[in-house]
Amino acid sequence: MAINIRTVGPDEIAAFFGVGGIAFSDEWDPDEMEAERGLMATERMVTAEDDGTLVAQGGAFEFEMSVPGGSVPTAGVTWIGVLPTHRRQGILTGMMSHIHEMARQGGEPLAALWAAESLIYPRFGYGLAAPDQEIEIARGQTAWAKPAEPAGGVRLIEARAAAAAFAPVYDGELGRRPGMVPRDEQWWKVRLLDSKERRAGASPLFHVVHEGSSGIDGYVAYRVKHDYSTPLSGGLVKVVELIANSDDAYRALWSYCFNIDLTARIQARHRPMDDPLAWMLADYRQLEVRPLDALWVRLVDVDAALAARRYSAPDAVVFDVIDGQCPWNAGRHRLEGGPDGATCAPSDADPDLRLDVRDLGATYLGGVEFGLLAAAGRVEECRPGAIARADAMFRWRPLPWCPGVF
Repeated sequence: MAINIRTVGPDEIAAFFGVGGIAFSDEWDPDEMEAERGLMATERMVTAEDDGTLVAQGGAFEFEMSVPGGSVPTAGVTWIGVLPTHRRQGILTGMMSHIHEMARQGGEPLAALWAAESLIYPRFGYGLAAPDQEIEIARGQTAWAKPAEPAGGVRLIEARAAAAAFAPVYDGELGRRPGMVPRDEQWWKVRLLDSKERRAGASPLFHVVHEGSSGIDGYVAYRVKHDYSTPLSGGLVKVVELIANSDDAYRALWSYCFNIDLTARIQARHRPMDDPLAWMLADYRQLEVRPLDALWVRLVDVDAALAARRYSAPDAVVFDVIDGQCPWNAGRHRLEGGPDGATCAPSDADPDLRLDVRDLGATYLGGVEFGLLAAAGRVEECRPGAIARADAMFRWRPLPWCPGVF
């Protein structure tokens, strides 16, 4: 029987999640599954059926991702997995095509994802648009380069109050930084879920806010993983999320994390690439940094996506786009844009730049430059000076960041 790629029926939810458990050689934590299930409509869940049996899992959340100067409807691709018995049979390709077509029909110009394996998704048109970093430091090496008196105060709050207290701070960052995903009550429930599986041997989540002159302007959620293997060993502070809307809040929250008793090291994953912490320390070298790939972006509709964001410098560029997965994108597109808006449409004009859609996706949020990709042999400059002009248009600060995996 031929493999049938289709959406999931309402009575197939348990089987759908069961496929994911096998595909990832794991099992869903019941609390995690309940929380995650509330984020996605059944009609956005995609599967592959072989002789009446579900053999694959995938889908897309619906949200408006922040982009330079605004936000864009986005298909948040997730839960992608194929049973080991059915790999290398074109099922993943079929599911991704189905998801992209649903996004196109639903008016979502973008798709975005976090990749379990970084080699898989470039072939489906995804470019690494928002890398991030893991940082770690020994508690004894956290002196500030310029000590300062605190301008506000920090306090612990209860878990049940955390989402409401954190949300305005998160929304403040969302309003200025590309790559972030809005959070309603259900998204906050998932982000702050404190299941045994998420603890992984560490403490429950602790929730701390910073209050400045105008109220709460920063927060941190963290765990502590204790180590009593030797008399001198200490715990590890695992920062789950730290966001601040002011410099005072940022410094105060890190100072809090640096001074938790019975701990020896502080670690935070998925920090933005423009995180200033290293430059604030007395000894720059003490902050250990490891780059990570994070948010991958795909332009489902090149014209609509490029017209939806804003540009730092007014100009016009003609792109010759290569796209083997979404053929409606292939060809030349003339973008004209600036700080106040943009238009983009198919064009017969000579191209300025020739590139794969995945590399256009990498540059889309303004953090990866065309010049860098050209130096890597990934972008062809068809008209002298076009790379510098495109970089001046697309460049955006602050750098893109997506603080939560979806």
